[in-house]
Amino acid sequence: MRRLTLIETLLLGRMASMTVTEIIMSHTHRNTIKSMEKLADQIQFQPEAHLKDEVVGDSSKGQVEHKVEIINDDCTEVSKTKTYGNVTFPEFIAFGKPGDPGENGYGFSFKRNTLTELQKKQKEENFKVHYFDEWISKKIAVHRRLPDNRPQECKKVANTSLPSVSVLIVFYNEAWTTLLRTIHSILDRTSDHLLKEIILLDDFSNMDHLKEPLEVYVQPLPKVRLFRAKERLGLIRARNAVFDHASGEVVVFLDSHVECFPGWLEPLLAPIHADNKAVTFPLIEFLSATTFAVGMNNGPSHTGGLRLSSLSFDWLYSRVSPGVDNHKNKPSPTMPGGLYAISRDFFRQLGKYDPGMDIWGAENLEISFKVWMCGGSILLVPCSHVGHVFRGMNPALRDSGRGMTLKNAVRVSEVWMDQYKHFFYEKIVYNIPDYGNVSSRVQLRDSLQCHDFGWYVENVYPELKTDMDINSVYAGQ
Repeated sequence: MRRLTLIETLLLGRMASMTVTEIIMSHTHRNTIKSMEKLADQIQFQPEAHLKDEVVGDSSKGQVEHKVEIINDDCTEVSKTKTYGNVTFPEFIAFGKPGDPGENGYGFSFKRNTLTELQKKQKEENFKVHYFDEWISKKIAVHRRLPDNRPQECKKVANTSLPSVSVLIVFYNEAWTTLLRTIHSILDRTSDHLLKEIILLDDFSNMDHLKEPLEVYVQPLPKVRLFRAKERLGLIRARNAVFDHASGEVVVFLDSHVECFPGWLEPLLAPIHADNKAVTFPLIEFLSATTFAVGMNNGPSHTGGLRLSSLSFDWLYSRVSPGVDNHKNKPSPTMPGGLYAISRDFFRQLGKYDPGMDIWGAENLEISFKVWMCGGSILLVPCSHVGHVFRGMNPALRDSGRGMTLKNAVRVSEVWMDQYKHFFYEKIVYNIPDYGNVSSRVQLRDSLQCHDFGWYVENVYPELKTDMDINSVYAGQ
């Protein structure tokens, strides 16, 4: 890695997306910089960045291939060789025995009258912090066993010749046991030859257990890397930052309170191996926020849609066909943003997440729209099961309110929805907040020669027309 020179900084100053990889055939770095200058209207440059210049090929033959990439400098990696004094871990159970609380996906129940008043108070306070019962989570092993109820067809997916994977997890003030359970469920149930790395990014947490205790805990874990943000980035920008450090052919984004089930990864990778513009997401199992019981989904899987009134994700129940090939992958107009797999090259080509969006919200619709509109596809993969703790509220939004997610939704509308944005704007009575400058994202869309939103409605999500016709009066389509 090297820092940008002043000349390179000036050349890159007008760039319009967060990161780009360009394969440039040249004799010298000078030609590389000239080629980069031609890309200036397609890339966005940030002052706190550095240039990764990977040289590939035989220089003796007079032609060298330069893989040039602008890397975000918003986070730093914690050294695996760092030494520590005496560090005490928070309470947790490593392994359980059959029949113990939580084993085989069962929840933990108890009689409230068996708790002391102090325990009741601590339990309630913890719930206010995480919006799940951390007291219960501590009673369940971080290596707990999970059931495997996949159909036999799902167990036939071969795991040879599949691409390598970087699993990327951003967390902010995550509870100790849920974070550890996430990490171990990946390590325990992922083929070693497929898993290149797990990269954790601490988004400027202020809880003590996520400082030295976490560093010491992950230090001996194979393939686990820990990064720390230099300031609070929010989920969207933090995912952009951690992505820059991934080296797997495929990146899998996961939340920090999930559990991966047996055989979870191979079915996600197979479609991407066949088509690197395929984006996949698993069947998401419900993990109770109060008991951590697994609500196994034995019925038909649901694809993703959206609520036009709030421009937010919703399940598309109308496409359910009970008993019909429940193990087969299904095209999905949108996807939930917490858990999915995508080719590293394709994610970069799409300009990553919009860096002008704040914290959390609507980023899953942005990636969904541009995947479909820019030549890709989204598939629900029922043979892949990942559990997720569903909470009544996202703690990240506790102090920020709806304004932040509304701003994000408007940015998505302005860039990707063309005249169809007015159907959404009618729902919010044109109460449009300041959403910043989106010109660079529009430019990105133009450079990728993406379809318009009318194509998306006609070819990917025709059900949306009914919602527009029944509930809206906008006639500008």
